[in-house]
Amino acid sequence: YFPSRIQHKITVLPNPVKPNDKPCQSDMKIIAIGRLEQVKRYDLLINAFAIVHKHYPDWTLTILGDGAQKNTLHSLVLSLDLEEAVDLPGRVENPDEYLQHAGLFVLCSQYEGFPMALCEAMSAGVASISVYYHPGVKDIITDGVNGLIVYETTENSLPNAIMKLIEQPVLRNDLAVRGKKSMERFSLVNVGRQWDQVFAELS
Repeated sequence: YFPSRIQHKITVLPNPVKPNDKPCQSDMKIIAIGRLEQVKRYDLLINAFAIVHKHYPDWTLTILGDGAQKNTLHSLVLSLDLEEAVDLPGRVENPDEYLQHAGLFVLCSQYEGFPMALCEAMSAGVASISVYYHPGVKDIITDGVNGLIVYETTENSLPNAIMKLIEQPVLRNDLAVRGKKSMERFSLVNVGRQWDQVFAELS
């Protein structure tokens, strides 16, 4: 945090989110995207999915990314007997193609700056869930309006949120539609206007 005497001089601008107008097929797939590092807490997601999978065995989980935790996470998948339902394909060149077939996106990070993967999933029209990592998540998701925020990380809190959206396809679709609409404020045009305003005030 910056000292209070200079906070009034600071303007926070978001990163632009690329538009995604491809139709989403919303298959029975849960997706996560990011570095396979401890801070991303994919172990939390995999353990949550293990609970979900017992009730909804047709749903799968794909985690895109590479990192130091890959072997650890693979071992966890094997220990939970989920190797047929969880895919760790590593870093891919075409994450948008995976998003087009996703029914849900989940973010479990311990902390984030500006979570581009979450915004890109919402922009693609994928209903999204985020664990509450920082008050900044509320700048992106309004809980129950354009996504879900999980405020607790008890054993059942995340799987319950996932199963809620599996069991309520109308809600899942509504969140997806509103989520996509809400990402328009992070478009290149809108973010560019904010930059123009900052430069105009400096001139």
